Amino acid sequence: MIALHNIGQLLTPLTGGKFLIIPNAGIASENGKVTFVGTQEELLSSFPNAEKIDAERKVVLPGFVDAHTHLIFAGDRCNEFLMRLSGATYQEIAAAGGGIQSTVQATRHASSAELLELARVNLQTIIRYGTTSLEIKSGYGLDWPNEEKLLRVAIQLQKESALDIAITFLGAHDFPKEIARDDYIDLLLNEMLPRVAQEKLAEFSDVFCDQGYYTNDQTRALSERARRLGLKIKLHVDELADVDGAALAAELKAVSADHLIRANESGIRKMGEAGVIPVLLPGTSFALKCAQHASARLMLQSGLRVAIATDFNPGTCYCHSMQYILQLSVLLYGLSAEEAITAATLNGAAAIDRESTLGSLETGKQMDCLIFNVPHYGHLFYNLGINRLETVIKKGKVLWSKKANPL
Repeated sequence: MIALHNIGQLLTPLTGGKFLIIPNAGIASENGKVTFVGTQEELLSSFPNAEKIDAERKVVLPGFVDAHTHLIFAGDRCNEFLMRLSGATYQEIAAAGGGIQSTVQATRHASSAELLELARVNLQTIIRYGTTSLEIKSGYGLDWPNEEKLLRVAIQLQKESALDIAITFLGAHDFPKEIARDDYIDLLLNEMLPRVAQEKLAEFSDVFCDQGYYTNDQTRALSERARRLGLKIKLHVDELADVDGAALAAELKAVSADHLIRANESGIRKMGEAGVIPVLLPGTSFALKCAQHASARLMLQSGLRVAIATDFNPGTCYCHSMQYILQLSVLLYGLSAEEAITAATLNGAAAIDRESTLGSLETGKQMDCLIFNVPHYGHLFYNLGINRLETVIKKGKVLWSKKANPL
C-alpha cells in the first residue's frame, strides 16, 4: 500500500461530471488501484502503516490521457514547418510531395527495430510531461507490409511499456501513390481490415475523412466494415473543410471524432445526441495558423464531453507535451482550468474507451497521478511553456521523478 500525503491541492474530475478539489489532501493505493481519496488527516488515521510519499504541499492531478497520437514514424519535416511560416498551406505542402506522403516514404524505409527505438525515445519524453496513457495510430505505411510493421511496433510498446496504450489502425490516412484510389479502398476493405481484426493488431479503426482525402461514402463503407469485424470506430473529420464529418461520426456512433476545426453546429449537436467524444487538437490548429479553432464551448453547451490531445506527429504538430495542450485549450478554446484538466484526463480516457479504469482519481481506478511543483493549480496555466512536473506515478509506483533524473 502506498499513501501520498501532504498534498497542497488534489484535483480530479469525477465520473458523472463533477470536479473535486481537495486542499491538504491524501490519496492511497493498493495493488496499483486507488483505495482512498480525502483529507490528509483521514488518510493518516486510516492507513498509519502504509508506505508514505510526501508531496511537499504540491499539486496532484490524474495522469494525462493523450487520446490522439501518431507516435511511430521515421523522418523529419522541420522544413515543412518553415514553409508554413512562409505562408504555404497544408494542401500546398502535400501537393509538393510533403505532408503525410513524406513521412510514409521515410517510414517505409525504416526497419521495425529503428521505428521501435525512435518510438521508445518519444515515449520517454511524453512521460516527462505527464502522459500516463495514450492512443497510437498507424497510418504512415499505406500498404499492408508497412501498416503491419507499424502495428506490431505498437504492440511491442504496449507489452514493454508501463503506460496504457490503445492501438488504432489508420490505413485510411491518405492514399498511396503507387495504386489507384479505388484499388486501395478495395485493399482496405477486403484484405487489410480483415487481417487487422483476425490477427488482433488493433482495437480501433480510423479514417481521415476530409477534403482531398476520404469521402463520407468511403469513410462509411470502411467504418461499417471495421465494425462488422469487431473494431471500434474513430474518425479524423472536418479538419481542412466542413464535410459534415461530425454528423457522419454521429451516424456511425464512433467512439470519438477528432480535429473538428470546421465542424458545423448541426453535426456537433448530433454528436452530442449520439454520445461521440470530440477529441480536439489545439496544437494542430495553432501550428497550422488556422484562422479558426474547434468550437469547444458550443460542444460543451451541446452536452459533449470534450477531450484534448497532442496529435503528436512529425508534421502538423510535433508536440510531446500535454501540459502545453492544456495551456492552448484555455487560451484558444476558452475552457476553464477545470474543464481543460477534465478534457486531458477523464474525457481522454473515454475517447479510448478506458473510462472505467483511467482518467480520474477515484476508488477502484488505477493510481495514475502527477505531482507538480507549483503552489496552486492555476500555475499550470499561468506559467506558460514551463514543465513543472516533478513526479509521475503509474499504477501506484513511481515511474519517473525529476529528483532522480535532474535535467
